[in-house]
Amino acid sequence: MSVFSQLSVVLGYFLDGHAWPGPLHGEQTTLGSMALGPMGFLSMLQTWLGLPGEAFPGGQRIAQCLRAARSCCRAEHTPFYAPSLATAPWATAQRLLAMRNDLVMAGWHGNIPAQGSRRLHDLAELDRLLPPAADLPLQINVAIETVQRWPLPQPIAVTCLEPRNLWPRCWRRLFGVLEERGVIFSPNAIAEEAGGMSSLAKVQNYLRHGGGKSYAVDDGSLRLLRAGSLEEVAEAVALLLPTFATKGTAVLLRTDPSLPLETAMARFHQPTTGASPASRWRSTLQLLPICLRMRWKPRSMQALLDFLLLPEAPVPARVRWLMAEALQEFPGIGNEVWLARAERARAFLKEKYADKADAKWQEVLQWLEPEVFDEATGMPLTVLEAVCTDISTWALRRSKVNPDNGLLKILAVQAADFAQMAREAGEDSFSRPTLEAMLDHECALGAEHVFSKEEAAPWTVLDHPGQLYGPVDSLVWWLFRDPGSACRHFWTEDELRWLAGQNRVPALPEEEHGRQYMAWVRALCCTRKQCLLVLPTRDAGQEMAPHPFWDHMLASFDDSSGAGQVFSCSAHTLLEETEVPCAQVGSQFVPQELNTALRLTPQPVPQRLSFSAAEKILQCPLHGLLACRLPSGGPQTAGLPILSRLFGNFSHYLLQQMLTDTALPTSSAAGNRMEALAERYLPTHAAPLLEQRHALTWQGFLRSMRNVAEALVARMKEAQLSSPQVELQLERKLDLRNTILHGRADICFQSRTSAVIWDLKWSYNRKKYAGMLDEGTAYQLAAYAWMQASVRAAAYWLLPGNAFLGTEGSGAIGNEIHAVDMAEMWMLMAEKLESIFAEWEHGIVGIAERDETGQASKASGCGYCEFSFVCGRGYA
Repeated sequence: MSVFSQLSVVLGYFLDGHAWPGPLHGEQTTLGSMALGPMGFLSMLQTWLGLPGEAFPGGQRIAQCLRAARSCCRAEHTPFYAPSLATAPWATAQRLLAMRNDLVMAGWHGNIPAQGSRRLHDLAELDRLLPPAADLPLQINVAIETVQRWPLPQPIAVTCLEPRNLWPRCWRRLFGVLEERGVIFSPNAIAEEAGGMSSLAKVQNYLRHGGGKSYAVDDGSLRLLRAGSLEEVAEAVALLLPTFATKGTAVLLRTDPSLPLETAMARFHQPTTGASPASRWRSTLQLLPICLRMRWKPRSMQALLDFLLLPEAPVPARVRWLMAEALQEFPGIGNEVWLARAERARAFLKEKYADKADAKWQEVLQWLEPEVFDEATGMPLTVLEAVCTDISTWALRRSKVNPDNGLLKILAVQAADFAQMAREAGEDSFSRPTLEAMLDHECALGAEHVFSKEEAAPWTVLDHPGQLYGPVDSLVWWLFRDPGSACRHFWTEDELRWLAGQNRVPALPEEEHGRQYMAWVRALCCTRKQCLLVLPTRDAGQEMAPHPFWDHMLASFDDSSGAGQVFSCSAHTLLEETEVPCAQVGSQFVPQELNTALRLTPQPVPQRLSFSAAEKILQCPLHGLLACRLPSGGPQTAGLPILSRLFGNFSHYLLQQMLTDTALPTSSAAGNRMEALAERYLPTHAAPLLEQRHALTWQGFLRSMRNVAEALVARMKEAQLSSPQVELQLERKLDLRNTILHGRADICFQSRTSAVIWDLKWSYNRKKYAGMLDEGTAYQLAAYAWMQASVRAAAYWLLPGNAFLGTEGSGAIGNEIHAVDMAEMWMLMAEKLESIFAEWEHGIVGIAERDETGQASKASGCGYCEFSFVCGRGYA
């Protein structure tokens, strides 16, 4: 028997999961009381009543609905959803099940009289064919019937955070039955407002009672924190949270988790919030979606690369790394790079598995080069079951070798459940849209969400304002923007009128809006001292508007007071006003003057340096140093080339193939030859361009390459260039140091008097490269000329627009010719490198030059690189 005379329950629609005050926090937490959401409350009742707390059916229930809908369509009567079912089967079944559950939650039992609409009749027929399942409406109805028959073991007093009329009808029926059995239900008054006459207290008083408007005063109790970017507001929150926590209880309301906040928390050594996608094992549950994406035509190189970069997969890690490197260079299967890496992979398997190496390689090929299917025709059920079985078998076997990765067993169950769900649907094959919809429903937990948990912190992290129901001193609302509407409304006015006559009114959008609004009001009114609403001014180039609740707050003030401007402040201003320890800020946050140099420990000069890395060092020593010292980690963090780089790589390869032919075609035939080469090597060297979404882009690329091929032959003939060498390896030691400068020249020709180098660029920016030649910053061409002493002429060839910019004798004509002394340009480059290396050895690392306004100078080439927040450029 319980030791408590009465159990006190705070019941809130949004309290499943986190809550404040929780069981270990807050002034109101006592023995014999608990805060529960609807699922927690139902689970408690089921435990007391001896009912099985079965898990709610998910994908399999939708599959059952799909099978039932198919059966209805085979009958003489054609249901209203038949056209949608033929187009998008899974999504239609999901919507039909939601509509059916909406009616059942309102007390419907499937008995629609003749006066009901056609849609209600069709739903009644569908419900008749659906097998019984322990979904939420059924479990609530079973609890209602059981409560009516059996007494509760203990008196309960329930405080409802939302009015009863805002709960779905099925829950209201349960509450009514519980009241008949002695459970006491009482409403919850919104928490008392902040003390005194602060701006926050004025807003709270207005929201609670209405009344007259007051004058806006910025006293620090209410602030809308604005900044230019997500990164900047994230750093401000990371620095301010510890300060708020030292002045009382604090809640971080993280309604919209994002990586910048998690990164900033980690950078300043603060407890993380649990939103990081960098969970060590998260990608384990991505294996099933990735393997199915690899089964469609045309082959998805991105899906293949995702498979190769998984931390654990049914292919040895060494083999995956080798093949991922091949995809980085040319994203296709069967090209020279792919086959060369495959030979190295087979050698590795032979060394590791000896006589079993050939069988192991065939197993690897089944994963890397599986049979593919047309998206419209669909993937056969037998193939889908085989993929799921292979993944489940591998995951169970691997879990014994690596017991630390607990998600492997979850993956095995997930794959088996997915196969069962496919069988339940009763389909012989699945089109890609249907299969993607099934994956989104069943496997989204592994593909989209995270499993990392927040760390112990002096503040509490909440995911929804409705989870805050008790007093807290400081509230920080991260990304205070429009949450969007998740309200669903399925019914016409006539259907609602008929259902109301039957006393079966389903949930309406007004109920959801009412619950959300009460959650916003309660979160604000529970805050006693200060409320900080965080929102960047722009995100990804788009203006960000505050949450619609912001207008309700401002409505409590006189319009002439300019409340919107009064309460808005910048991250810099707030950090200057708040006592943030300097040791925490360090060199990461530069609110006033941008740095011109950083002092580090002495930095060694690299022994080998590519000319592209040397160019980065010349433009910005800090960028060059960090790029050298902080490599990306190899192919595990790599991706396919972006479209412009893919075009660049592929165009280089096509020109290489044309120039290495036994004989160059004539100018008139060069375009046809280039197009034939492009079509031939597309599947093996640029397979992503086979996707339908790139069809127009591919045609534009072909037109550009035809023009390039014709111009190549014409320029070679006019400039009398011969003996082309492609991808020429160049290497030379710097004069004053042991550093080896190395690189590859795209094309090197022989003229009558000297060598000529062409550097190919996939770019339309003619002005940029012309300026580099005229201003003496064409460091790449200067390095080529120095490393290949016989070079006397060089040029940039911008392939998309067929723009040619170079020196005398390079093939440039007319205004394309630039008067440039390559030897002089190299001397300036070498002197500047020597000066930078000398500073590195003394621990001084410079940053790109800036003018008196703090902007990067034109010659520096500085932009927003991945290290822009280290030097302060990101705050400019």
